[in-house]
This record gives sequence, C-alpha cells and structure tokens, in this order.
Amino acid sequence: MDDLELRHVFSSLCTLAEQGPLPVQAYSMLVRRMCPEALAEELHRGWLADSRFAPTAAGIILNVCTAEPRDVALSSSCLALILNDYRLRNEIRADSKLMWRNAFRALFHLYPIYRQLDPCFSKCFIQPMFTALEELFDADPDQEDYETAAGLFSTFGRTMNDLRPVGVERLICRVRRVPGSDRCRLSSDELPHSEGVLAPPYTELVSWIPNFNR
Repeated sequence: MDDLELRHVFSSLCTLAEQGPLPVQAYSMLVRRMCPEALAEELHRGWLADSRFAPTAAGIILNVCTAEPRDVALSSSCLALILNDYRLRNEIRADSKLMWRNAFRALFHLYPIYRQLDPCFSKCFIQPMFTALEELFDADPDQEDYETAAGLFSTFGRTMNDLRPVGVERLICRVRRVPGSDRCRLSSDELPHSEGVLAPPYTELVSWIPNFNR
C-alpha cells in the first residue's frame, strides 16, 4: 500500500468516524498489513495533516492495544512521536501553524487513551496539554488558534479541571487579558460543546474567545 492509498484510507476513516464509532473491520486490514512502528508513523502523519484525524488515531491505538495488551510497540511508538512533536513545537509552528495546532489536538485526544492503557505514562501528557492551551492564546494567536483552544477546552475542560483546577483558573485569567475579550463574546448558540450545556468555568472560558473579523 503506497502513501497515496494510505492517505485515501485515513481520509475514509475520518469520514466514517464523523458518523459514529469506527468498526474494527474498518481498519483491521490496515493494521494487519503494517508493523506497529510503520503504523505509528502513518498515524502520526495523519494527525499532523488532518485536524479531524486525532480521534480516529486514538481509537485505533486503543483498539489495537486492547486486542494485544502485551504488545506495546504501537502505543510506545505513538507516545514517543507525540511527545517529540511537543518538544519540537516551536519548529513545527515555524513550518506550519496547521500542523502545530493539530499536534496539540492529538495531545488532548490521545491523553484519555493512554490514561486507560497506562495511568503512569499518561502523566506525561498533563503539562504539555496546559502549555498547549497557553500557547494557543499567547503565541501571536489568530482566529484559528482561538477556535482550536475553545474547541479543545470545551471538550476536555472538565478533565483538565479535575487534573489541575488552579491551572484552569489561570487559563481563564489569561483569556481575560486577550485584546477585545471585554467587547466580543460568543453567544450560547456559537459555543462549541460536546455534551450539552457547558458548566462554569468552561462556559466562561469559551465565551471570552474574541470574534475577530478577517
């Protein structure tokens, strides 16, 4: 299977994932035909290139590792890749802000998977996740940076608050210092949310995202 065919497969998986949980049959052939290290590299390419792909990659990692709990090659390889992306985030940002944002998305989507697979290793994600949100707000942000931060926080804010309540409060204070945040608030209909109405402090944080005009 060449690179173009793999891209088509991953694009199809992303589309399927938008309709609901992926059936194992959707990617079992792909898993069987690739060694864990090669599969990890392809998942890595996928989550950097496509903003939709991180949840799909997380689901594949979880299902593969659940089916073969003694085989840690895939989870180890993906962990090394995501943490290396974090370490090289400034270089990635200089090359492509899209890939920079997508690397941060992958951090958040892979964290719950690794928390199930290995609670000890999952702790490696905690500080990078908080740093990611801080940098999305602070590193000369544009509208897409704000939207990415808002989407991540609305989905994972409750988890982050459970991990570090003080860190969440600091993020809220950071957003309040964003130029225009006192003048522009998103309406409740515009708030991204994954499970019904967001409870404070998540609604408060997301509602401070400025609505810049392009």
